[in-house]
Amino acid sequence: MSLEFEYWGSLYNNDYRQIYVVDGKPTAPATNENIKESKWKWSVYFKKSFMNDHCYLTTQFARDHMRMFDVIYDRANHREMLVEAGNWWWVTKIGFVF
Repeated sequence: MSLEFEYWGSLYNNDYRQIYVVDGKPTAPATNENIKESKWKWSVYFKKSFMNDHCYLTTQFARDHMRMFDVIYDRANHREMLVEAGNWWWVTKIGFVF
């Protein structure tokens, strides 16, 4: 099991394309009173191996710096997707090792 916590206290958007591609200046987020933002990021990760380590099961729950990418770089959303308090995701995987 693994736990991870992070505090992102910056007033600017976490948008790496704006910094590295556009003009090198961070952009301040637009204020919206209907959105309650959270500065905390977290992740909980579980992994269990069995059958002499030939099979494993992993599960992860997280509220992190997730971004949605596109094959065409300029159409990708380079800003974080999970900015509102209460936004999070999960995934479960089963793997086989031969």
